[in-house]
Amino acid sequence: MLSRSVHEEARDHTRQLAGTPQFGCSRNEPKKVEMFAHLKTTMCFERMRLRG
Repeated sequence: MLSRSVHEEARDHTRQLAGTPQFGCSRNEPKKVEMFAHLKTTMCFERMRLRG
């Protein structure tokens, strides 16, 4: 007999949400922020400030 984890219900819910179009959009948002963080660290843009 296989036992399910206590957190398996939350995982099922997350897997269900992963198929929605909104999930795809929200998944791309952090990439924009990380791009600027990468520029700041690798290209020495320490004083660069962006708003909005």
